[in-house]
Amino acid sequence: MVRRTAVLYGLTRHEGRLGPIPAIAALDGGCRKRLRPWLDSKDEALARVYLVMKITKGGNKGRRYNVLLMALLTLVGFGTPGWFLIEFVQGRSLLDLVGGTRPLLFQLLIGVVYGLTFGLVVRCLVRRPFMSEAVARYAEIGRQLARPLDIVLLSVCAGVGEEIMARGAIQYWLGILLTSVVFVVIHGYINPRKWKVSLLGVTSIAGNVPLGFMAEYWGLAAPMAAHTAFDVMVLLELARTFGSKDSSARPQTSPYSG
Repeated sequence: MVRRTAVLYGLTRHEGRLGPIPAIAALDGGCRKRLRPWLDSKDEALARVYLVMKITKGGNKGRRYNVLLMALLTLVGFGTPGWFLIEFVQGRSLLDLVGGTRPLLFQLLIGVVYGLTFGLVVRCLVRRPFMSEAVARYAEIGRQLARPLDIVLLSVCAGVGEEIMARGAIQYWLGILLTSVVFVVIHGYINPRKWKVSLLGVTSIAGNVPLGFMAEYWGLAAPMAAHTAFDVMVLLELARTFGSKDSSARPQTSPYSG
């Protein structure tokens, strides 16, 4: 998925046209060289953000388009396969899972409170000086989020789409703990070579486990709300940290620079 996305949008930016290509070899040597770090990236979300943002030119309009595109990709890319697995493979009802056994208002309230609380914990962690290198990996995301409305939109789409897939579909087979681990690993938060990134990953696993219990005993609306509230807290922190236009704040260059 990362490789196909990278090639598609790399070619779009490089040749000025939109359309998928079947292989990396179709790129010329210079463009392929600049794309290589991103084609090899194991962090799908990070690679997608860095590359999708190149479709449009800079400015607020371009950033808003990028955020909308990222939000839709997350909602549809995770939510649709998750819905299909739940309804047609597992033979369950997504609406019943969302409704659960507790009132919807109760689920939303508990979810938001937990998501904000855990978001504060992670925010305190990432503000530690020794975590600056790990957090810098997500600098471009922070620069894309110019408005609070963009942050809320992206958070809601991620909270709904990813929870349908993770706690809705995958947890049915893997259980609460293993689903939490897989969810964090897919996001690229576990890296044996970078203990600071892995520290963030272990913290995220611990914070994801209660979401599994919410889905199991209350309903899927609770982890959706918690995920959304948590993402709002984290994205606000990224926007606060990396939202400056000062080029000196950029820890990494894009694959198209130079």
